[in-house]
Amino acid sequence: MLESDECKAAPSCNTITIPDLKHEELESLLEFLYSGTLALEKLEKHVYALSQAADKYIIPHLLKYCERFLLNSISSSNAFETLEIADTCSNQNLKETAFNFLVKNIEFMVSSPKFEGFVHRCPHLTVQLVTRAFVNGSK
Repeated sequence: MLESDECKAAPSCNTITIPDLKHEELESLLEFLYSGTLALEKLEKHVYALSQAADKYIIPHLLKYCERFLLNSISSSNAFETLEIADTCSNQNLKETAFNFLVKNIEFMVSSPKFEGFVHRCPHLTVQLVTRAFVNGSK
């Protein structure tokens, strides 16, 4: 009875597939769900994927955790990515902070290598950024 193929094979109905997360990102998500915290190096590495997962799967505590990290670590090296994730997750506070940082540093940011990629990926955010920086005289 225990030797039958039915007992050996794992039932397919118990499998959950999460295609939008890589293995390490999923491990970090599960670690956060079990412990309520995450090592800094894991958070730094997976914050964008975790933010998207928290938004998609409605995990408000993780979304807030990622938001706090991103708000405290915004810099010229991650401002475009932070704005993108804020827009994707509809996080208005983070979006405003990213816009303000980019507008304040607009000359440097538009000459950075990341700007061209940002323009192609997010034309709607580029229009908003240019409007804030140059048209509205926010600078």
